[in-house]
Amino acid sequence: MELFPQYHNGDSWIHRRDPRSKTVFFMAGVAVALAGEPKSVTFMFLVLMVHGIMARLPPARYKTAALVLSVTAVTLVVVQLIFNGVVTGLIMAGEAVLRLACFMYAFMQLVQWTHPMDLALMGVKMGVPYRFAMLPVLMVRFIPVMERELKGIFESQYARGERFDSTRQKLRGFLPVLLPLVLRSLKCGQEIALAMETKGFGYASRRTFLRDISFTAADGLWTAGMVCLSGLLITY
Repeated sequence: MELFPQYHNGDSWIHRRDPRSKTVFFMAGVAVALAGEPKSVTFMFLVLMVHGIMARLPPARYKTAALVLSVTAVTLVVVQLIFNGVVTGLIMAGEAVLRLACFMYAFMQLVQWTHPMDLALMGVKMGVPYRFAMLPVLMVRFIPVMERELKGIFESQYARGERFDSTRQKLRGFLPVLLPLVLRSLKCGQEIALAMETKGFGYASRRTFLRDISFTAADGLWTAGMVCLSGLLITY
């Protein structure tokens, strides 16, 4: 089960949209989640779900996020019940979970239906030097590698007799897991830097790309619709 959502290759109407319009869609969801009333946040969450269905994103990709959200919800409910009573605590915890779910869902959709290279192309189109525009691509590509490394470290520590069942065992095994992970991340970073240097990355001030993006009329209509919708939901 992956901790960080990955790009889901597809050919839906959503996948074909320009990354700039997808970014505006994400920002609209975040704005409503932060500034909207509970009814508005609920409506925006339904809008996000409809877009997820349109993009044909597999429901299994939300298992980790649902688990994290469930643990967070239980924690918020317990805290609010202690400090604000039953009725007020449940209302405040439910509102916080709803806003958090809207934010997480919008972020996961942006990552899953936007190719990492499109993020770099978006930065280049906006005038960012391609050496800096490639940073989001490297981050998205690097996180799954670290997840696999972390899994391998846990398996190695289990083979050496380490256990992570109780809280005490987790605290005791924190350093044996963290130190190899940090060292491995430094080694991976050095390998990536060496590979990019041997391929002449950054030598030319401008470069060509295999992929290309274009902001079409459909992107403009979708973007304008999401901006208007988020503005109405926030001021509602």
